[in-house]
Amino acid sequence: MLYLNSYEDILMYVDGKKIILMYSKLKITWTGNKVELVELIYAWEKVGCFNHGNANIKEIVAYIEIVFNIDLGDYYHTFCEMRNRVSRIAFLDKLIKALNDRMDELERSVNVSP
Repeated sequence: MLYLNSYEDILMYVDGKKIILMYSKLKITWTGNKVELVELIYAWEKVGCFNHGNANIKEIVAYIEIVFNIDLGDYYHTFCEMRNRVSRIAFLDKLIKALNDRMDELERSVNVSP
C-alpha cells in the first residue's frame, strides 16, 4: 500500500495509458469484503460510470484498488464465482434494500404529525 502525507500527483500506467491520481491526507479504506467491491465494479463498468463508459474493468480495478487501499487479486475469478451464486447480485440487493429503508424512515419521520 502507498501512503503519502501531502498532496502529490502520482502517475500510474494501465494498458499503456497514463493515469494521474491525486492523494490527500484523507484516507478511506474499503472495509467490506472483496466480493462486494468486485460486484460494484462490474456493475459500474457495465453501466459506463467512468470516463463516459470508456474505462475498462482493468482500469477501474486498478484505480479502485488505490483509492480504497485494497488488493482485489484475481477479480475476474471472483466475478466468475459470483455468477454461480444463488443470489448473483447479493450486495447490490442489500444496497437497494438499505437505501429504500433509509428513504422510508425519512418519509415516516417527516409525515409524523405532532
